[in-house]
Amino acid sequence: MVPPWGGELAIDLLPSLDFEARGRAEPTWGVGHSDMSTVITPLTLRTGIAAVHGNNLMDTPYLDTSRCAGDESLLVHAEACEDKAFTICRHLHGMRLAGFFDRAAAVLVGRTHPDSRTLTQYEAVLDALGPLGVPIAADVECGHVAPFLPLVNGARGRVVHTAARSEIVQTLG
Repeated sequence: MVPPWGGELAIDLLPSLDFEARGRAEPTWGVGHSDMSTVITPLTLRTGIAAVHGNNLMDTPYLDTSRCAGDESLLVHAEACEDKAFTICRHLHGMRLAGFFDRAAAVLVGRTHPDSRTLTQYEAVLDALGPLGVPIAADVECGHVAPFLPLVNGARGRVVHTAARSEIVQTLG
């Protein structure tokens, strides 16, 4: 499943998808970015099938991280497309308060464009996610700002971030 372009209304497909049947079928990759995340993230969370990239599903029944990875902690990644720092801060607070990050071992936040003199993107992320007490890596090269590093939802991940090196290693299975 690889869409040729965006999926602004892809969320409308979710009630029509049979996630149980999809989970029993032979695994098929889901690949998408931005709005397509509204299809591929539930694909991973509800079936365990790996998909490349995803987010933007707050306040829907499709964003239940309890189905993912059994008892393991999660490496959570999030990014914002066009939102300003204050909006990002509010969204991340909402996600945290809704329990989205409860099983996070670390959070990766995609690179965005700076937009505010009073609240930076970094400050917004730290304000909202700092209370988690887990490592937070900001300015990750995934999302809407080049070089668009793809991440595999449902893969095991290891992150190394030092002054000399930043690396994300993902493995399936």
